[in-house]
Amino acid sequence: MADYFSGYEFFLDEPNRINDIKDDIVRAVLRRDNLTGVFSHKHQTNKPRYTKAVSYALLSREAIIAHDQWLERRAGRLVPFWFPSWQTDLTLARDIEPGQTFIRIENIGYTKHYLPTGGRRRVILFLRGGGNIRSYIMTSTDNGDGTESLYFDFPFTFKIPMEDVIMTSFVYLVRLDVDRVTRRWETQDLMTVNFPVIEVVGEAAESE
Repeated sequence: MADYFSGYEFFLDEPNRINDIKDDIVRAVLRRDNLTGVFSHKHQTNKPRYTKAVSYALLSREAIIAHDQWLERRAGRLVPFWFPSWQTDLTLARDIEPGQTFIRIENIGYTKHYLPTGGRRRVILFLRGGGNIRSYIMTSTDNGDGTESLYFDFPFTFKIPMEDVIMTSFVYLVRLDVDRVTRRWETQDLMTVNFPVIEVVGEAAESE
C-alpha cells in the first residue's frame, strides 16, 4: 500500500469555528490587454484552487505552545500541509465489511465529474472514538442505484458500521495564505486564532 500523504505534515486540529465557516474557489487568470479597449483572459491552470478561512480557540497553554511550534514549522507561507475540509463531502450508503477494498457512498457525481479530471482523490474517514482512516481513491463506479463505489488500494481489516463514521472529508494540500496569523489572547489560558489557507496545486505527484 503506497503512502499518498508522505512528504507533508497532516493538520488534525479540528477548527471549532468561532466564526462562520467560509470556503471559496479561486483560479489563476492572466489578463491580456493592449490598452485598446479589448482584452482577454487566459486561465493559467485548468484546475481552480480551494481556499478556506480557519477559525478556532486554543483552550490551554499546552495547546497554545503546540500551535506556536506548528506555526514555526510552516515558516509563513512556505511549507504546505495536508488539510481535511472538516465537512461531510462523502456520505456512506453501506457499512464497510472486513476485506472490502471500497466504500459505497451516496451519489455525488464523483465517477462522472471528479474521476475523469483526477480531482479529489485523497479522503479521510473520521471514526467515532477519535480514530481516522486516510486513503487514496484509485477509481470509482456509478452503481446506477443512487450510489457510487470508491475503490482504495488496500482492504479494510475490520467492520465499520455507517454510524461509526462521523464524517468523510476530502483532503487538500494547502499552505497558509498569510505570513502573519491573527491571534488574540482572551485570557491567560485562552487564545483565539484566525488564518486563511489556499490549495497548492501540483505539489504532489498524484495531485488533485
